[in-house]
Amino acid sequence: MSGLSSELRVDLPSAGEYSIGKYSCIGEFPNDASDRRMLVDIACASFHPVRIGANTKIREQCLIDLGINRSTEIGNDVYIHSRCTIGHDCVVQNNVVLAPCVNLSGSCTVMSDAQIGASSVLHQGTVIGRFAMVGMGSVVTRDIPPFVLAYGSPCRVVGLNTRKLGMVLPPEMMDGSLQEYMLSIRSHTVEAFAFGNTFLDAILKDFLEASSRKVAF
Repeated sequence: MSGLSSELRVDLPSAGEYSIGKYSCIGEFPNDASDRRMLVDIACASFHPVRIGANTKIREQCLIDLGINRSTEIGNDVYIHSRCTIGHDCVVQNNVVLAPCVNLSGSCTVMSDAQIGASSVLHQGTVIGRFAMVGMGSVVTRDIPPFVLAYGSPCRVVGLNTRKLGMVLPPEMMDGSLQEYMLSIRSHTVEAFAFGNTFLDAILKDFLEASSRKVAF
């Protein structure tokens, strides 16, 4: 059975389907909150709920914590494979795929259309940019910018996520500007980079506003 405890708060979608696999626990108290739990008169009074979007699938034996400073949010059309852990205050945006055994520490943000490979671990507060792919077994200690392929321990950017970009961008957008973007990442000047394309620049802007630590390169 899946764990949606009556004493905890989980906001489920009012429209669209969703599924939660066997033995998953959604809306659990964060690991660092045991003392805090004893300070409240009503269970969960000082915590924020888990919010789950429409058409999201959560497989077996997953754990998703309540939020401490904000809601823990899972967007629409997200696929979370078995045995994933999502810590307090995490935000997983729309169309994200988490492969089996991914571990998101507290306050991570995975932006829309990103993919995280099996058994990868994200340090607390890490941001993964839109259309990024993190390879399996990665240890992510820095933010991963949008559109890239990154893997390793520690995780580093190794190239563009051409497979995903080829699915969403017309051929005329797959030009030299993306290669210049890669150079800006490696030269630590991505904050000043501009594609000159409204769609791409908006995605990069959103990432830079969310990012609060060094960018992996």
